[in-house]
Amino acid sequence: MLNEMLGPEPDLDTEVASGCIWRDKKRFCEMEAQSYFNDDVPITENPYFENTWPWKWFNDEYLKLCA
Repeated sequence: MLNEMLGPEPDLDTEVASGCIWRDKKRFCEMEAQSYFNDDVPITENPYFENTWPWKWFNDEYLKLCA
C-alpha cells in the first residue's frame, strides 16, 4: 500500500523549508490539484515526485474533485 511506502504523514505543524510548514505545503498541493482539474489538465501531469506526500496530497484532492 502507498501509505506503508510513504510512512506516517508529516506533522503538519513542522517546518518543511525555511518559513514554510507542512500544512502550507499540503494546502498548496491541494490548490494546485484544483487548478489542474479546473483547467482540464490530466491527473497524470501531477508535478510532484511519485510516491511522496505532496504527490499523494495532489492526487487525493484531484480525485475528490472527480467524484
